[in-house]
Amino acid sequence: MSRDFLEDNSSTGDMAEWLGITPQGLRWYEEQGLVSPQRKGAFRTYTREDRFVLSCVRDYLKMGFSLDDIAGMQRFDEVVSLEDRFSDRLSSLRRDIAFRKKLLDVVDEREQALHQLVLREGEFEEHVLEPSAFLIDQTISLTGGKSKRGISFRHWAENTPFVRYFIVSEFDGSEERERVIGAWLHLRYLECVSDEVRNDIEQGRAFKLGETTVMRGMCGLERPGEGLPRAWSRGVMLRSPLACKKVGDELIPYWEVIVLPAELKSIFGLV
Repeated sequence: MSRDFLEDNSSTGDMAEWLGITPQGLRWYEEQGLVSPQRKGAFRTYTREDRFVLSCVRDYLKMGFSLDDIAGMQRFDEVVSLEDRFSDRLSSLRRDIAFRKKLLDVVDEREQALHQLVLREGEFEEHVLEPSAFLIDQTISLTGGKSKRGISFRHWAENTPFVRYFIVSEFDGSEERERVIGAWLHLRYLECVSDEVRNDIEQGRAFKLGETTVMRGMCGLERPGEGLPRAWSRGVMLRSPLACKKVGDELIPYWEVIVLPAELKSIFGLV
């Protein structure tokens, strides 16, 4: 194969090799309208202009530009228009990097929680719960009363893993009285969630809780409050799914368990 970048009448195989793709991949560029090779019978040939265009298109795709972006960029007749499009892409990449840094924090937190589960399952330690927002969706009476539906949190659920599910119950020792189900967000992830979630918080449909001293442990027990110190044997227990495993036909859940002071039960809607 000739490596002359200015060569005319390149074959499909030569052009594909130049771009580092397969002939089928080169056909895809044509199907998207990004290049129109000349035809000689059943064969396609590519000009030096095609080579320039496809080299730029390949770069643009690797930079994350959409096909619509690329098609539009090919029609620009002023460099300033291309500069604007690259400025937009640069801003988008910076937002994506910021988002992924937050996502890295979430994954790191989950890994640390699992590490604690492995080392000290069922043990509790004092912990400062960072500022958070909670949306209550449902209250369930454990004595057989009807459930009360709250605000739908479907749009909260769409923002996992920054948003987490939780179950809260008031307990006396290891006995639960009532459960509240909802969604939970650490406020440092506020910029990562949708406008609907932020509006719920700003308009008071979800309530905020500032820094709070709690007891925290990772548990896979049927009664996850059993390992609590006596001073915390009455309170509000918040459980959030951490992981699960299946042993035979039995599904065993693991929880991050947070025990809050009993005086906070009213803000969770517990009677």
